[in-house]
Amino acid sequence: MPGSLRYASGTNEVIDLRGSGTFSGTNTHSGTNTLSGTNTLSGATTVSGALTVSGAYNYTGQAITDVASGSAIPVTKSGIVALASTSGAETRTLAIPSFIGQRIKLVYDDDSGTSVAVTAAAAINVANNTVMTFNTVSQYCDLVGVTVGGALVWQIGNNDGVTLS
Repeated sequence: MPGSLRYASGTNEVIDLRGSGTFSGTNTHSGTNTLSGTNTLSGATTVSGALTVSGAYNYTGQAITDVASGSAIPVTKSGIVALASTSGAETRTLAIPSFIGQRIKLVYDDDSGTSVAVTAAAAINVANNTVMTFNTVSQYCDLVGVTVGGALVWQIGNNDGVTLS
């Protein structure tokens, strides 16, 4: 691997990668982590502790498979859900986030039916809305896991055309 890689105590407590580098496979790094230059992280990568990224970086969002009408969208990881309505008005549910900072983007990708209504387990905004209704292809809603009053909830980061109720 070009660049330099430094481990403290041989336990991945400190990573300092400068120049260009590639990590692939399963990667777990904790403590202080610094990436600069051109770096590629692929496979299952977990970084805990402080992470400093200098310069440009690319992140490819994880696809989260859409579920059947009446089912729960999985919330075990951050990612993008391409919602599809295949027959009439459909529904989905969304449990509370798994962790602070988790991000899920819901995008209405296929409008073969009429709409998809996603009901969150708790309010997603200050108006106490819990339902997001998608009825036009390309509508989207970005959700971020935050704490409100000590409870983990979704909060809208951005909304383009989705009806809230």
